[in-house]
Amino acid sequence: MREHAYQAYVCRLTPPDDGEATLEQWNSRRNRLMQRLYSVGVATRPGTHAPHMLGYYRNKYGIRAADYPNSWRADWLTLAIPLYAHMTTSDQEYVCASLADSWSQKE
Repeated sequence: MREHAYQAYVCRLTPPDDGEATLEQWNSRRNRLMQRLYSVGVATRPGTHAPHMLGYYRNKYGIRAADYPNSWRADWLTLAIPLYAHMTTSDQEYVCASLADSWSQKE
């Protein structure tokens, strides 16, 4: 038997392939999105972490963020939105509407 752990629902921003915006700009956009969601009562957090970017590994092994570009992108472009066992349909609709509204706000 399998049961859901309801730990997180992770979303990943997908920058366009036009090369106009940098990873740093998209990371800033993700962070602003998280701040907007927080301001309307929706708690988020970064969706995943890239251990090679932590100070210990970076310093001990001389690893740069760009050495593992997919991990770096996942670290900078993901966010986890609320997901829990007793989440109601109304809660889900609020999170989804807040996400859509927050994303569409002018930068």
